[in-house]
Amino acid sequence: MAVAITREHDNYCSVGFARHVSDGPIGDDEIGLVRLLAPHIRRAATISRMLDISAVTAATFAATLDAAPTPIVLVDEGLGIVHANSSGRDLLAERDGIVEARGRLSLPTAEQSHTLRTMLAELGDEAGIGHSGGIALARNAGPALLHVLPLRQGPFRGTLAPSAAGAVFIATGSSRLAPPRDALAALYGLTPAESRVLAAIAAGATPLETAQQLGVGLGTARTHLLRLFAKTGTRRQADLIRLAGSMSL
Repeated sequence: MAVAITREHDNYCSVGFARHVSDGPIGDDEIGLVRLLAPHIRRAATISRMLDISAVTAATFAATLDAAPTPIVLVDEGLGIVHANSSGRDLLAERDGIVEARGRLSLPTAEQSHTLRTMLAELGDEAGIGHSGGIALARNAGPALLHVLPLRQGPFRGTLAPSAAGAVFIATGSSRLAPPRDALAALYGLTPAESRVLAAIAAGATPLETAQQLGVGLGTARTHLLRLFAKTGTRRQADLIRLAGSMSL
């Protein structure tokens, strides 16, 4: 007796039961028993697959951030460090103004740390739009500029980094900044097509002009735009323009 457990576009799973011929053919009693067991097996298989997907997505997200040349530190509302990419960990290890103190991101002065916490708090009232300002601070190796992007509305807020309130981008004289589109794509899980639409909208193009520039139909451009709204927690094109502009350090 074979029972289908999962049937998806990229995989198929089934489980088979057999017994010795001397026990006779499988009958209604055995079928009834399997009908009771099948939903539990199917549920276990589904949960296992979801965990595998989550692990892969988390690894991909971390790898994407690590590939960014800009130091990026994900923090909670109390400046607790949730995650730092490779460049961010290197910068913190230098202990030059921007350091990790008891698991929290600490700036050269208490006033600057307070300003950063205030910026994170204000992000909660801006429906997912980045803060328009930044924090300039002095370091022995040269000045740095900190900028905060909210993560409350992004896919990683509720799954991979549930405690992260914002991503702190740190621009230094020696760091090469990642393009805003690449940074937003990494943080909000944008597809290449969605990133191209975001870039066009951020440059002031209308949906029709975006479709013409990218060589796609107007309906396709609008579909990507709706997905951008959903992923970034925005509602209007003006919000997307502000979000992309907030990444220009």
